[in-house]
Amino acid sequence: MPPPTCLQSFARLSLDASTTHAPRLVRPQVAFFSTSAVRHAVVMKKKQQSAAPKKGVKTLRVGKKKTAADTGKRPAQGERKALRKRIVLSNNNALEVTSLKDLNKENVLSEENEGRVMGLPAEQAVDKLRTVDAFRPSQGWSLFRRPAVLIRKEAIQIARLFKEVEASSTDARKKTIRRILSGERMSGKSTLLLQSLAMGFLRDWFVISLPEAQDIVNAHTAYAPLEKSEPMQYTQDDYTSALLQKMLDSNSKFLESTKLSTQPNLPLPLAANASLKDLVIIGVNAPEASWPVFVALWNELSQTGRPPVLLTLDGLSHIMRNSEYMSAEVKPIHAHDLTLIRHFVDHLSGAKPLPNGGIPSTSASKSRKLDSRRPTTSHNGTLTRKLTRA
Repeated sequence: MPPPTCLQSFARLSLDASTTHAPRLVRPQVAFFSTSAVRHAVVMKKKQQSAAPKKGVKTLRVGKKKTAADTGKRPAQGERKALRKRIVLSNNNALEVTSLKDLNKENVLSEENEGRVMGLPAEQAVDKLRTVDAFRPSQGWSLFRRPAVLIRKEAIQIARLFKEVEASSTDARKKTIRRILSGERMSGKSTLLLQSLAMGFLRDWFVISLPEAQDIVNAHTAYAPLEKSEPMQYTQDDYTSALLQKMLDSNSKFLESTKLSTQPNLPLPLAANASLKDLVIIGVNAPEASWPVFVALWNELSQTGRPPVLLTLDGLSHIMRNSEYMSAEVKPIHAHDLTLIRHFVDHLSGAKPLPNGGIPSTSASKSRKLDSRRPTTSHNGTLTRKLTRA
């Protein structure tokens, strides 16, 4: 039998081995080249929508908001432009000036009107001025009870020109006076042209007004080359037709009472005993014949015994450069190659006189400088020098 000391030694050795050597099952089981851990990962579940918020509790909505459908009525075609160019010539809330005197045929050229405010008669002037688009939205006509103008010294100078032309009516050669109204922006050039038109209407002149030169050269109306023209000229049938309509409405008394004295070459038939009104109506109803009608009407105005002609254009700087139109070779068309502009410039420069006398007049703003970067044709320089001497 072994001694007790040996048994105790063996027992101590067994305890030490159990403490130093961990059991195999307790050791970590690691697979260095295995993907089993990733495959057996728990799949993330879709978050469930939370319950609706309680009443009175604010919540943050990050989602894209839906745009509200536009249920308003769209403006009709041309309605915005009509509203922008709307002219109001009366104000019932304004006080009535009982001492305001109107202009008439007898006193419109009187130099005693200088410094006075004179009213414009409704039928003889206001209606005709509205027809030829002489009023501007920026002139403040809606502030007064009825249209009236201040007669400045510049208006008296124009009245003297009317007297000078009318005084030469007995001479063999009628007088043609050419004028360019120049001034800074908002200095009253368009208003002075309006007073000139009022004088022409009240003195029974034949008035032709081109209210805005920019509308002729901005390529907003149809155009076509004029056959057998050298150099090439271009007509604007729709614009010319509208111009004839304005001439018919503003000079109706003369056109109705005057018969044709020539035989115009027109694409449409015309009665032999027709009046000038019948001639103009052809150009109004058939825009493709508007330019031949305009030429025929001008020939009638050049006959002996016809009234003097007042020819005006507002915005000279717009016609002294290339227009927005393009030729068949995709090159810009100069404004002077448009038939209406060419007709006006020929009379303003003195190349063609007015047989029965008259006043070709235009306005030029000093604030509008000619753009040197835009090329001009060779004949433009000659006309510019003539206009400068005018």
